[in-house]
Amino acid sequence: MGEHVRTVSWMRTGFVCILLMITAVAGAGILPAAAEIPPGSTGWIAFQTNLDGASVFINGVLKGTTDTGGEFDIPYESSFASFSVTKNHYIGVNGTIGAPPSGENIEIPLLIVPGPLGSGIGYYRVRSNVEGATVSFNGQVVGLTTNRFFTLPVATIDDLYTSFAVTKSGYLLYTAPLSKNPASGEVIELNAPLDPLPAQTLIGGSTGVFVIHCNVDGAQVAFDDQSQGAISGGVLNVTVYTTGTPFRTFSVSAAGYGTVTGPLPPAPGPGQPRDLYVTLTPLPAATRASPLPEAVAVAAAVCAGMVALTKCRRSR
Repeated sequence: MGEHVRTVSWMRTGFVCILLMITAVAGAGILPAAAEIPPGSTGWIAFQTNLDGASVFINGVLKGTTDTGGEFDIPYESSFASFSVTKNHYIGVNGTIGAPPSGENIEIPLLIVPGPLGSGIGYYRVRSNVEGATVSFNGQVVGLTTNRFFTLPVATIDDLYTSFAVTKSGYLLYTAPLSKNPASGEVIELNAPLDPLPAQTLIGGSTGVFVIHCNVDGAQVAFDDQSQGAISGGVLNVTVYTTGTPFRTFSVSAAGYGTVTGPLPPAPGPGQPRDLYVTLTPLPAATRASPLPEAVAVAAAVCAGMVALTKCRRSR
């Protein structure tokens, strides 16, 4: 019987990478050795690092480890979207994977440096009703749900995550704030149910979501002067087509606050969120003062006219 190794990994650029290794006896499944590109072959991905024994994950799934020369090679598959390369006590590196040009291979050079020590490890565990949904923390994609779960180990010395989102093409984006990081050994459960998009929304191609964050509940959001709804709980999700004519401008307004306008960033990718942060500033008190009632305004105008007439007569 072989030894089966399952690796739960955490990686965030700029912070310590921690690996939790769970070893169990199983009938098969020893971690594969790094493959080598056969001479003359094309359509491969070559991860070239400065470390041997670094774990290579593709789409959140462990594919193998780098060899003594720091390299791991794998034939490209159309499902490949993202990668992460990690090793205990080192800062992990992640990125996206594109298809190799016809007749070529892709080389991905990576420098992996030591990270700080002394961190504990806790976990966010995201539960969704949709398989293969994209999970993001603070707007950064960290993986996909597998068996409708995704677990993110986080260092207890890490900066506080403030929000997470779960999305998939054909479903409404789910997003929610986070109030704290888990303590060492703690698991924080996060439920993220996804609702299907209304049937008519699916017409016209893939969709993404602009996530508008604002400090004023009830503020009105418009794209190209078309109302998109109001901020609630500090956020508004606006679903847009990724293949249609893009919106170009946005505005956010609320009574007693200055309106914020500007150009929209590029449309989000299919099934992806794109965050837009807007801070509204209260207007000065004089600007916010209510206009005079009509009767008072008329009386003021009459008085002004009488004063002008009196001055005119005196000048004669």
